[in-house]
Amino acid sequence: MNHSTRMQELHKARKQIEWAFEQCGLDPSEHVVMVGFNSRFTRRMGDASAKKNYDWRPTLEIRLSLPLWPRATEEERRETVIHEACHIIDYVINGKMCGHGRPWKRLMEMCGLRAERKSMRCHSVDRTGLSRRRARVAATCMCGVVSEIGPIQAKKIRGGSVYRCRRCKTPVNLV
Repeated sequence: MNHSTRMQELHKARKQIEWAFEQCGLDPSEHVVMVGFNSRFTRRMGDASAKKNYDWRPTLEIRLSLPLWPRATEEERRETVIHEACHIIDYVINGKMCGHGRPWKRLMEMCGLRAERKSMRCHSVDRTGLSRRRARVAATCMCGVVSEIGPIQAKKIRGGSVYRCRRCKTPVNLV
């Protein structure tokens, strides 16, 4: 998705967020909701957060999946934006996000969407080829067993940390 298309999609999302605020009886101009794409989201279509700041206004943010967005239908995109907007609205009204509880469900219904179990946490967008599995690193010890460790542990070993084999108790070295 090129920059121009991204900006168009974010503009559409902002309009849908404003619409959701209006449907729930709030003035969208009183609340600044930041909207952006996250390239690391390969399992979820989006998320919402409200972070408290030192000044009295919290930072309200909706992040959408950059890899999944082009694969989703217009309806899936709309539902995702409204779903996340209802979490933000829940925070604005109640002072906290109540997850997928009754307050959020009521807001979803005010926006004309059914808050079913399936729509709460799932999407049906094709994720083929988007796995985020991290590469494993080969390691060995004095007993000669070659095993694989995760990238975080490998980085720590390169930085000087010592991991020991559970069997022979000697330090593990990267291959």
